[in-house]
Amino acid sequence: MKVIQRTTISLNKRAAPRSLSWEGDVLVDWVGGGARYGLDGTSQPSGVHYAFRFDRAITSPDARFQVIYEALGTKAIILERGKIVRELNRSFYHAHVYEYPIVFLIVEGRHLLAHCPNDYNELEIEDVLTGEIVTKRSTKACDFFHSRLQVSPDARFLLSAGWVWHPIDTIQIYAVSDAIRDPASLDGPGLNLENKFGDGDDLFEIHSAAFSGNDRLVLAGEQDNGTNSRVSVVDLTSLATISSVPTTEPVGTLMPVGDHAVCFYHHPRLVDLHSGLVVTAWPELASGLQNSSIMHHHDAPPPIALDAKRMRFAVAGPDAITVIQLGHEG
Repeated sequence: MKVIQRTTISLNKRAAPRSLSWEGDVLVDWVGGGARYGLDGTSQPSGVHYAFRFDRAITSPDARFQVIYEALGTKAIILERGKIVRELNRSFYHAHVYEYPIVFLIVEGRHLLAHCPNDYNELEIEDVLTGEIVTKRSTKACDFFHSRLQVSPDARFLLSAGWVWHPIDTIQIYAVSDAIRDPASLDGPGLNLENKFGDGDDLFEIHSAAFSGNDRLVLAGEQDNGTNSRVSVVDLTSLATISSVPTTEPVGTLMPVGDHAVCFYHHPRLVDLHSGLVVTAWPELASGLQNSSIMHHHDAPPPIALDAKRMRFAVAGPDAITVIQLGHEG
């Protein structure tokens, strides 16, 4: 794995973007009203101002829908290619402490949204356009603060990288087909990932997680002494641990790329998942200190856009957006 291209998109003394999302080879600031930044250096200013504290954005896999939201708040808006569809809310309970849980998924051609519209511990899946809940149930959910929701590329798994009291970062992962067929499955812990990390290599606390393709999950956290940071790779079919190695510093947000992962704690670093060693680092690119869904105690990270499929990422700075394109050796 190596860097094959670095692109700098100058902001030309304009205000830095408030969010970044990929749309083909264009970066879009949906929070900032839809300003667009092309990799060829072209840009298009926004013509929309949202009179609220929105500071994050997500985009559906086909770029048709967007959600802008306040990471440490209760309010969100669904957009369809920039046009407002409807508003969303989540529970107030500790909302000022941890990141709003929300993610798009497409199942059998239907655009769906997973989030927690009623209570902090109740995941729901609903139709994006109509708001119809497809996971209605009367069962009681387990006590888990859902956050940083992700969906595997094939929409087979739904991941929640949240926390439990008091407070410990951990994850829950669900089979999407099970959730739609039997919504009560969302009230439990999901797949059993306990005791799947190997003797002496288990993660007591999981600070971050991300899918690596359709069949693997990369986890980053600490052992029970709280000082030994590790990164582990788990096979989602067998739940067997493929590797578990120490890292020299916290990992933060993860973007797996093959046998490596870009880690965004403090600044981006490309880490070998077999050794835990840093292959390449970009210390000049500040990427924040987020290493948990709980993020009220430090400044928000700058806008970052991840594109694991195309092995690239973008980080916004005060004067420019930097795009790093990775590729394989040879």
